[in-house]
Amino acid sequence: MASGTWRAGSAARAGYRLLATALGHEPSEGLPAADLRALFQAPADGPLYPPEFLFSPVDGRALERPAEAKPWIAPFGVPPVAATAPVHARGLLRCVQPLRLAAPRAVREEPAPADARLAQVPPGHYEFFSLRAATAAPVLLALDPDQGVPLAYLPHSRRWEPLAHPQDRLPALSGLPRASWRCEVAQGRKGCRLLLPTQAGLVRLLPDVPALRFDLEDVGEAPALGSPIQFGRQVWLPLRGTDGGVQLAGLDAHNTLVQLPLAGGPRAAVAGPLQAPVSTAQWAVWPCAAGQLRLRRRDDAFEADFMSWPEGLNPVFDFGCPYLAPTGKVWQLCEDERAEGQFLYLQLGEDHAERQELSSPRSCSGRASFRSAVRDRDLPWEEPLHADDGREPRVMLPLLESAETGAVVGLRVPVLRGLRAVFEPPARKPCVLLFDDPLDGEQVLLDLSGVSEPWRTRLFVHDGHLWACHPELDAIPGWRLAQ
Repeated sequence: MASGTWRAGSAARAGYRLLATALGHEPSEGLPAADLRALFQAPADGPLYPPEFLFSPVDGRALERPAEAKPWIAPFGVPPVAATAPVHARGLLRCVQPLRLAAPRAVREEPAPADARLAQVPPGHYEFFSLRAATAAPVLLALDPDQGVPLAYLPHSRRWEPLAHPQDRLPALSGLPRASWRCEVAQGRKGCRLLLPTQAGLVRLLPDVPALRFDLEDVGEAPALGSPIQFGRQVWLPLRGTDGGVQLAGLDAHNTLVQLPLAGGPRAAVAGPLQAPVSTAQWAVWPCAAGQLRLRRRDDAFEADFMSWPEGLNPVFDFGCPYLAPTGKVWQLCEDERAEGQFLYLQLGEDHAERQELSSPRSCSGRASFRSAVRDRDLPWEEPLHADDGREPRVMLPLLESAETGAVVGLRVPVLRGLRAVFEPPARKPCVLLFDDPLDGEQVLLDLSGVSEPWRTRLFVHDGHLWACHPELDAIPGWRLAQ
C-alpha cells in the first residue's frame, strides 16, 4: 500500500505488522512499538491496521482517523510546494494555521501557563517541521541547518531521536545567516522531501521516521547564496557559479533543473549576503544591502537581473519582514541616509517603485505592522491623529502571524531608544512573548527576560498546540489552540 508493506497477524484480532515503510525500508528495531503505533494513529490498546483501512476487518466497525492537520514547514509555516503557481505572497512571517488560543479569556492567567511541554532539543538553533514522514500521523522533526542531523520526536517515549543516513552521510551545512534561511517542502503520498540550501547547492532530504533514517538527493554542486522559494511551478535559489558569477537554479515537480544566468553577464555582481526571499505571482526577490536579485517571467521565459536600491536609500532588515498591503503590493522598509531619522516603504520587485514616507520605522510580520508596540489599524504610512512614537516605552518585534486569524505572536520589549535598541547590549532584557489577537486582545504567554537574544525563539504548530523553543529554556512550552 502507499503507507508501506503490511502482513496480517496470525490471530484474527492481532492486527497487522509493518514489514517495510512507504519508502521501502525496514522499520527500525530501535523504534519502540508504542511509538510506531502512534505514528500510524493506532490506539494504544488496540490492533494496528494500515492507515488505508477505514473499517475493522474483524467486526466491520469504523476505525477512528483524526482529521488531516495542516503541515508546519520551517521557519514560518508556509504551505508545501504546490503543483500550480502560487498566487499569494510567499516568504513572509505568515503561517497558514489559524492561531487562536483555546483557553477562554475570562480564565486566563498572566503569563498563560503552558498546556503541555516537549523535551528540549540538544544544544543548537533548530528549525521545526510537522508533517508526514513515511507516517500516517504528522511527526515533529527538528533540524539545525548548521549541524545537519535531523531529529524526530517520538510521541510515546517523549524524546528526540536522531535519524541516521545508511552511509553515515550528513547534508552539507547551510553557510547562510540564520535570518536568511528558509526552505521548501514537497509533500507526496508516501512522504516528503525537504529542499534545503547548503554549501553544496540544493539538497533534498527524505526523512523516514519509522525506519529512523533519512536519504539525501543532491541537486547541483554550486554553493547556495540564498534560500529556495517557489515561484511559478519551480523552486528557485541563487547559486555561485564556478566562474564566480551568480545564476538562479529552478527545480520543478518532475525534477527538471533549469539554470538561468543573470542579465548583465555571468559575473554580474551581487554584493553582500542575501536576505530571505519573497515571491508573488509576478516576481521573486532576494534582497540584500546593495539591491534586489530579481526573477521575473517575461512572456514564456524567465529573466533574472540585479537591481540596486535607489540612491540614498538603505534597506532595514532587522524589524521583521516586508509589508504586504491589501492590494497585494509588497514593501521594503528603508532608511533615507540624506535625512536623519527618515524612514519609508519602497515597493519591491518593480522598475519604477512607489515610495511611502513614514514618521517612524515599523516592525512587521506581513499584513500586520506595529508603531512601537501598537498595531497599525490602517496602512502604516497613514498616520493616526493622536500618536507620539517618542513616548512609547516599549516595542513589539513580531515573530509569527496567522494569515487566517490575523493573530501575531512576538516579543514585547521595554526600550527607550526605539526598535534598534532591542538588538543592542545587554543580550538579556526584560521581555515577554505576547499573543496579539485582533479579536481577542493581548495575552502574555511567556516571560523571556532570563534568556539571551530572545528573538532566536522559534515558534511552530504541532498536535493542536503553539510551541515556543529557545535553546536556554529547560523544555519547549506549548499552548492549546482552538480547533
